[in-house]
Amino acid sequence: MKALAIKTISAVIIMTGFGSSAYANPCDDPVKAKSLGAYCKPAKSRPTSQGMLPKLDKNWYQDALREAPDNIARAANVTELAKLSTRQQIRILEKGIYSANFIKDDDSLIAFSERLQNNLGATVPEHYQEDLADAYFAAERYQDAYKTYKAWFTPKSRFNKDSFRQMARVAEDAGDNALAADVLEKMLSQSKKRYGGHAKQADLYLDIIRLRAKLKDRQALDIHSAGLSDLMTKRFEKQPLSKARYFEEAVDFLRGSNFTDLALKLENQAVDPNVATLRNQAQKYEADCLAQSTSACMDLVDIYKGESGLESKRFEASQTACELGEMKGCYVEAIFHHYGAHTIKNEEKAHAKFAQACADGLGDACHGAAMIHLQGGPSPDIEKTRYFHTLGCEKKSSRSCYALANNFMRPKDTSVVPDPKKARKYYKKACKLGAQSACIAAKKR
Repeated sequence: MKALAIKTISAVIIMTGFGSSAYANPCDDPVKAKSLGAYCKPAKSRPTSQGMLPKLDKNWYQDALREAPDNIARAANVTELAKLSTRQQIRILEKGIYSANFIKDDDSLIAFSERLQNNLGATVPEHYQEDLADAYFAAERYQDAYKTYKAWFTPKSRFNKDSFRQMARVAEDAGDNALAADVLEKMLSQSKKRYGGHAKQADLYLDIIRLRAKLKDRQALDIHSAGLSDLMTKRFEKQPLSKARYFEEAVDFLRGSNFTDLALKLENQAVDPNVATLRNQAQKYEADCLAQSTSACMDLVDIYKGESGLESKRFEASQTACELGEMKGCYVEAIFHHYGAHTIKNEEKAHAKFAQACADGLGDACHGAAMIHLQGGPSPDIEKTRYFHTLGCEKKSSRSCYALANNFMRPKDTSVVPDPKKARKYYKKACKLGAQSACIAAKKR
C-alpha cells in the first residue's frame, strides 16, 4: 500500500485500498480507520484533491465506486472529449485515471494516462505514477514499466514492496543494474520498519551484492558485505544452515567478479563445523521424503525449524507430511497458510488443516482454529472460538487454556458470566502446561 506521506486524498484512497472483504467501508474497519486517522473522523473542513473528491467522509468508498463507471465512460469518449478545451479534457482524463485506478481497471488507467501525456502534453499526476508503472508491469509492457518507474523513482520515493521488486526486475531486464541496485538499497533502508523479517533483509543484501559486483562498485560492496556480515552475526547465530547459505552465495558473487579479498572475509566467517553434518542429514531426509517417508518429511520440518532462510523448504516438507497423513505436518502447513508465508494467505485452507490436526489430538491446532474464528472480520464467531479453545485446553494447549482463563476473567463473550474461580483454574492448567504468563496471573488471583 502507498505510504501515508502521500498527501492527496486520492492517494490515501489508493493507499488504503478497498479494505478487507469483511468491511464494505474501510472507515468501519478498526485497523484501516486507525491508519486513516483524521480522514475517518468528522471535521468542519476536509482536505480536497484537485477537485476530484471535494469531501472525504465515511461514504467516500461508496461514492467513488458509484461514480467510477461514469468517470471512465466520459474519459473514454474520445469524440466528445475532442470538442472540449484542453483544460477540460485534462480534468476529465484525470478523473478517469482516478476512477480506473480505484477499481483496478489497468487497461483504462494506461489508455487515459497515455492520452493525457501523448495527446495533451500533460503529466500524469505524481501520485498515480507508481500505479501506472504497476499496470504496465501487469500488462507485461516491461519497457514502459521501466521508463515509468525510472521517471518516478527518487531517493524520497516510498513504494509498496511489490513495486520495489517489480521495478528492480524491469530495471535489471533493461540492463540498468545501477537503478535496480538503487531501488533494492532503498527497500533495504525501509525493510526494518516496513517489510521486516531478517531473511528478507538477507535476501536483499544478496541481490544488492550481486548487482554491485556486476557494476564493479567496490565502495558499495564494502558497505553491503559488512552489512550482511553484521546481520548474520546478530540475527543468524542460531541458524547455521541459513547463515552458511547466505555467506556462500555472497562469496560466489564476489569471487565471480574478482573481489577475492571481500570473498575471503565472508568465507572465513561462514565456517561452522556443524553445517556439513546438518546438510548431510537434510539431504538424506529430502531424498527419503521424496520417497514418501513420513518420518523423513517431519525430520526435515524439524531440521529447518528456525532457519528463516530455508522456510520455503520447511513448508514443502510439511505439505508432503500432511498428504501422507501426519497431523503435525498439517499443523505446520496450516501456520504457513494462515500467515501467507511462502504461499498465498488462505484462512479457509488454514482452518481446514488446523481442524484436521485438532481432531487428531493436537491441542495447539485447536488453538489455531479458534484464533481464525476470533479474527474472522467484523463479527467473530465467539461460540466456535470458545469451542475450539475448550478442545485445545482439553488436548493440552497452554495457549487455549490461557485464552479460556482470560475469557472468564474479562469476558469478551457476552454469553459468559465473569467467573474468577474458573479463570484461576484455567490459569493454573495453562501454567502447568508451560505458559509462564499464566503462572503469574494465577498467583495474582
